[in-house]
Amino acid sequence: MVAAGSFVTTEFSTILPPSTKLFSCDGVYLSSAEAAAVTHQDSLVPLPSIKLTQSQSSTVGRIPLAEAVTQRNQRTTTLEDGWKVEMTTENFRTRSAMIDEKSEAFLKLLVALGGYCTVAHAEELKLADTPRRARGYLRRLENAGFLRRVTAYPVVYQVTKSTTRHLERDSGARRRHPLTTVQTRLLAVDFYLAARKWPAEFILDHEEKITTFTDNNCPASALPQRGGRPYLREEFLLWLPDGRLGVAIVDQPHVSTLSQMIGLVRRFAPVIRYMGEGTMKLLIATGNQQRYYLCRRLLEHPRLLAAWPSEFEFAVRPHLVLRPTPSVAALLCTACHRQEHPPEAPPDHALDQPIARKWTKHRSPHNPKKQAAEPTISIHCDLID
Repeated sequence: MVAAGSFVTTEFSTILPPSTKLFSCDGVYLSSAEAAAVTHQDSLVPLPSIKLTQSQSSTVGRIPLAEAVTQRNQRTTTLEDGWKVEMTTENFRTRSAMIDEKSEAFLKLLVALGGYCTVAHAEELKLADTPRRARGYLRRLENAGFLRRVTAYPVVYQVTKSTTRHLERDSGARRRHPLTTVQTRLLAVDFYLAARKWPAEFILDHEEKITTFTDNNCPASALPQRGGRPYLREEFLLWLPDGRLGVAIVDQPHVSTLSQMIGLVRRFAPVIRYMGEGTMKLLIATGNQQRYYLCRRLLEHPRLLAAWPSEFEFAVRPHLVLRPTPSVAALLCTACHRQEHPPEAPPDHALDQPIARKWTKHRSPHNPKKQAAEPTISIHCDLID
């Protein structure tokens, strides 16, 4: 056995694999194999793992250990007011300590609303008094790793894994979503901000939603289920100005309006029977005026009326969000921050009309099978040598 402090080497004799486990002994960094030979194990202090790139772990034969530790400790991000935070897993507590009460309340509300917001949303959610200060707060949270920018125009931010870890909750709001889902969740924030002015009182915590129904003589077994448990994460629950309990969903443009309305009624028809007459109202919020008028016409659809409990007064209402967030053209690539797909061209019905042509014996009709376009693969990042 070797006495502690006798190792003064600063290089590994073998290739360092990714996430090498290190120890500190009397100011000297040791690997796992070297630490096992130390006589006094009490003098060893485990250190966080060093995360090496693929090129470092495969092409470099000997990496100075002290240099690798220095590179790990110097990965910092400069924030406003001269603050510096090391963007590493072991310094998550340092980044979390920078979050004040206002920012933490904002992040908690943002996760409950779906995880997405714009600068205008952040200002209305009382993150800051002016748009300029709101952008400053959002950039600070982005630099600290609690938000990431997912679109170029309008600028949209999304919560990250660090946010859910800081709030000590597991949420799907931090995952990447398709463009239609991002637009729907932005509309959810628009509806929340508009409904607060009615005024309406929202119940955002999932357990509190279930408790609200059970306290009003509705058993948990009558609520919408997923995996054998009550599931109310896709609906907004709010107390309306008239004293009724409202259940609202956000219109999804890629889904049939009638199927969304019928699905909402069928999920909460058993709840209505327990709650009683005049206690609930079902809402569907949309930011498109044409779909709003479509919802109003569908209120008299036979299938929708058949799904509603016949012994109670019909209480399904559409709601139009007057100033929704502009349509998002495309999402940004997480690696190079470029648009993943080019903006879609506006529909031109004139292009769908067949072109009148005069065919002659010297010209054959167009055959799409013979002139099929080859599939193309879009490359977002300049990662090719």
